[in-house]
Amino acid sequence: MNTSSEEREEKPELVLLVDDDFTVREAMAAALERRGRKIITCSDLESAQLLLETFPFHATIADVRLTGPFGFEGLELIRYAIEKQPGTRVVLISGYTSQELQREAAARGAVALLQKPFCIDDIEAAIGSGFDDRGVGASETIDVPSLDAILGEQRVFNMFQPIVTARREVFGYESLARVHAPLNDPTLLFQYAERKRRLLDVELASMRSTFSNAVYLSESARIFINVHPRVLALGRRFTDGVLARAEQSCVPLDRVVFEITEQAALGGDPQTDAALEALRERGAAFAFDDVGVAYSHYTDLPRVRPSFLKVSNHFGTAFESDPYRSKIVRNIVSLAAEFGIDVILEGIESEATAEAAEQIGIRYMQGYWFGRPVEARHATDQAAAGVN
Repeated sequence: MNTSSEEREEKPELVLLVDDDFTVREAMAAALERRGRKIITCSDLESAQLLLETFPFHATIADVRLTGPFGFEGLELIRYAIEKQPGTRVVLISGYTSQELQREAAARGAVALLQKPFCIDDIEAAIGSGFDDRGVGASETIDVPSLDAILGEQRVFNMFQPIVTARREVFGYESLARVHAPLNDPTLLFQYAERKRRLLDVELASMRSTFSNAVYLSESARIFINVHPRVLALGRRFTDGVLARAEQSCVPLDRVVFEITEQAALGGDPQTDAALEALRERGAAFAFDDVGVAYSHYTDLPRVRPSFLKVSNHFGTAFESDPYRSKIVRNIVSLAAEFGIDVILEGIESEATAEAAEQIGIRYMQGYWFGRPVEARHATDQAAAGVN
């Protein structure tokens, strides 16, 4: 089917620019600015891969070396980009080229390897835009900060969403990590950190933010904090960091519930057991997050001894109107009762769902019906205002 120019111009042309030198990224992005084009820049292989998994890029422009003279990440990125987005055109740039490097780049699928300095027209010819400056919308450039910048500038912060009882009283708050960055998706942040092998740093940055904001929350409210299973496997490296940040903010761990997330299986190693025991000795409780989705931690019930099972909003939202989801929720409630564990149903967006949850014995609920995530300093005001 033929596509008119008007239809083609509805979405901007996306270009990914990868270079570890901010000055180079900035200068190239400025030279490539065109109406109807959006340029996203980043500094390393890991963030580039995540962006390629997330956005449909027309072209990818990358420096051959991103970590010094012996790193050839640009070559590695070629096949990854083509695998994830077969239509993207990959252009490599380098301060030095050779016939061998040219052959390798071409063999991997790059449309060009340009030696610095080069004319911007050479880039334009290589990426083959197929549009002119009459594209819809002004040009835009977004620079994605490195993980060092995110952590060094303390861009990680937290929002708090209420967890209420069946009587509509606030029982606690889930602390939800956020990031001050152009691409502010916390899922991408944690995936980025995991690929950089710095998941612990991001988890502890989030906990620092959580504990420092606890002063705004009622002392009777429990604080629910997400924790990745792989961080628990770090043993004392993790628990020492948690305890230090909690003590610094004068937050007793008997207020804290650690939600073990579903991103990975919980390790059966001694370090994980030691971390669980160290936190439990300080009074902390545990919850299994997003029960029913991804990895199941059911086999770890005896080890972890969770106080709560949190049912994913995938099943919780309007579960009463869907026989399939209703059966799953009821089965989880029945299983929890067998072990003396409380259930928290997530995703409640209506009074009908809240009432249905109460009728099947669910004691705790969470969802937009009771409040959206807010800054800690506004949480008390939200609770005082009541439902909706």
